[in-house]
Formats: sequence, structure tokens, C-alpha cells
Amino acid sequence: MTTSEPNLQQLKATRAKLEAGDVFAILLPDGRYLYGRVILPDLPRGKAPMPASNLIYIYDVTATEKLPPPLDSLTRDRLLIPPQFVNRLPWSRGYFETVAREPLKESDRLRQHCFWDAVRKIYRNEAGDSIPNRSEPCGDWGLGSYRLIDDLVSDAMGIPRAPD
Repeated sequence: MTTSEPNLQQLKATRAKLEAGDVFAILLPDGRYLYGRVILPDLPRGKAPMPASNLIYIYDVTATEKLPPPLDSLTRDRLLIPPQFVNRLPWSRGYFETVAREPLKESDRLRQHCFWDAVRKIYRNEAGDSIPNRSEPCGDWGLGSYRLIDDLVSDAMGIPRAPD
């Protein structure tokens, strides 16, 4: 069985340990770069859907060069998709390339994170605690990888999804 290639194009693999505030680039099929940020890296069991999950934001900020974007453009009101938990594969396979490392400020983070836990039918925050109500943007309490990000970004950017 062959797996088709995602829409996201490969860049340089990043093997360095992830840190909160890392800015990463994603290469779209049209040659534009999209940017994301590591919010919480390498989370332990109970604080994420799976141990070693990384909470990331992906923004609606694009550029024609892979240069780090101005940090003031990576704001919580410019999220392209809801926050996501991902493993290390997007970096180790080169779909995310770290391009800058800048400490996070409190204003860089959402005031309230929201994730739907479909198994338990509850909403959770980024620490795994139950929260009473949904707040937007609301992601899923599950671990994704570059293929999920590929689908979510493709949908948000109006790009046909890569075949499975």
C-alpha cells in the first residue's frame, strides 16, 4: 500500500529539542510559507492526549521567503486553525522547520484553550482539566501529525486535500 504525499512540501528537518516560543515555517504547494509557533512542548501524560505531545498554533500569516516573520504578526487573533497537539514527526520529516526561537509572552497565548474530548464527551483545557463550556477556537483532544495538519491547513486555505 502506498501513501500519497501531503500538500505540505518538505523543508529541512529540525532535530533540536523544541522550546516554547519556537517559530516554524510550513511550505505550501504554491511556494508560499505559512508560520506556526510551539506553545507547550513535550507535555507529560495527563497534560496532553499523549506523552510528548506539543501544543502548537498555526497562523494565517504567509510570505514568499522562509525568513522569520515579524513576531507582532503572530497573534492569537490570527490563528488559521484551532490549536493542535502534534508529535515530533512534522519536524523530523521536515514539514515544519524551526526558523526562530523567541520567548512567549502571556499575550501570545489564548486566554482559554478549548479541546473537545470525543471519548469522554467533555471540553478540556490545555492541561487536560475539564472546562464547563466550549470557547473558540476549539480543537480536538487528540494527537495529530503532519497529515492532520496538512488536511486542516488545506481546508482553511482552500486547497484540495491530498489523497489518502
